[in-house]
Amino acid sequence: MKIFKSYTQKDFEFNLLLLSSNPLMSICLTVELLYFIAKSRIRFESDCLKIVSDLLKLGSIYISKIEDEAYYEKLMFDRDFRCRPVLKLIIDTQLPQLMPEHDVKAENLMVKLWEGGDATGCDGNLFGYSNLYYVLWTDPKKPTKSD
Repeated sequence: MKIFKSYTQKDFEFNLLLLSSNPLMSICLTVELLYFIAKSRIRFESDCLKIVSDLLKLGSIYISKIEDEAYYEKLMFDRDFRCRPVLKLIIDTQLPQLMPEHDVKAENLMVKLWEGGDATGCDGNLFGYSNLYYVLWTDPKKPTKSD
């Protein structure tokens, strides 16, 4: 448990989680491991949950410091040793602190996933990328005999 506690120390320059190639993934995997330990060993449950709380605070601080959306997207889609993207780790372990609703980067990433890559390039024009406009004003394809 000492090693996990050392990850939450205030000395960020030497924090091994933040020195990794993808600190967000390191935090997610550590939280996942701590949840597993807490569930397996009741004796360590309170310690694990305290460390998880501190790690999630560290993760939200780290995410708030990221300004480049391309780098943020790269971090979120980076895969771990079991081929799970960080976004899936966040969802599966239920870590909403690592994708806050007020964060524009997280919102843009969700829009990009939901509507496609070109949706974030919309200039605000109704005719630009409006799916509703397309459905309302385009002629439907007439079925042929081969359909």
